[in-house]
Amino acid sequence: EPLLLIGRDKEQDTILDKAIQQNNSYFAIQMFIFGCVEAYIYGDYELAVNFVQKRHELGRKITYKRGYYGMTDFFDGLSFLAMAHQSNDHKWILSANKSISNIDH
Repeated sequence: EPLLLIGRDKEQDTILDKAIQQNNSYFAIQMFIFGCVEAYIYGDYELAVNFVQKRHELGRKITYKRGYYGMTDFFDGLSFLAMAHQSNDHKWILSANKSISNIDH
């Protein structure tokens, strides 16, 4: 389980903090997108959802073009569904439904 891939590497945290401080929001969003995918693949659903939430927070502050043809919404939805299954918390199901409905747009 590579530490760099699942967001537990200090160097990755430093790079992400630097990107945010230097107002390179695009780079930070990319790290959140792919961090979510990798965390999901390695089964760390809480970390995956954390990356999604951070990306959404940053996305409210800046305007960025959503891309990847639904991939981000797909993995957001998978992460939320996994958290719903893990925690039995209804809020994750609502978030999953929203992400899944965004795939069609």
